[in-house]
Amino acid sequence: MFARLLEFLILRGERASQARDQADLEARLRQLEKEAATPSVDLRGVVLSGAGDLCLTSGDIPRALTYFGRALDGYMTAGHYDSALAVCRKMIDSSPTVVRARCTLTFLQLGKDLPRLENSEVSARIRESFLSYAAAARNAGNTELAIHCLKKMAAATDTGSVRHLIGDILFDLGAVDDGAELHCSLFEEHLAGTERKRDLAGQQQRWAKLLSDAVTG
Repeated sequence: MFARLLEFLILRGERASQARDQADLEARLRQLEKEAATPSVDLRGVVLSGAGDLCLTSGDIPRALTYFGRALDGYMTAGHYDSALAVCRKMIDSSPTVVRARCTLTFLQLGKDLPRLENSEVSARIRESFLSYAAAARNAGNTELAIHCLKKMAAATDTGSVRHLIGDILFDLGAVDDGAELHCSLFEEHLAGTERKRDLAGQQQRWAKLLSDAVTG
């Protein structure tokens, strides 16, 4: 009898503690929501990312992903791309099947690495970003959107090796005509000796437009 009473009291105490913790969490999130409403876009990503961290610590992954997604939008709007990359990685670590975070990570990573890429090279990091994004999109049934985004990436870069990789992935996603068209254009450029010249300023402008579309889209 005493053992049962003790077990009941312990269980009641645990439930009361959980209720207090949940109430504290909700209060902190409400405060962060108020702070995120500030007109300053520079603060919005930081505040919402902190809210996501709180939810993640409490074990509420879906809610954490929602906050991280909003933080990602905030960082992208403010042009804080390194912070946006970090949030993408948080989202992927928290939920490996996410698609949007992998797409944005690929956009950001390629945009960051483009000035350093040689025409004959694709870094292992870039390759893994592309392949992981394509796999996640396929598993989620989002191949059409992935194909659309990949074609935009191919149009935005002058780096032949990146365009060739995108062509391979388009084939894998079932966009045979698009993949063939991209590969053929690369081959024709090579035969004619008219490979795209590396126009870093132009690439940066095109990539800025893509990043802007990623925020609004």
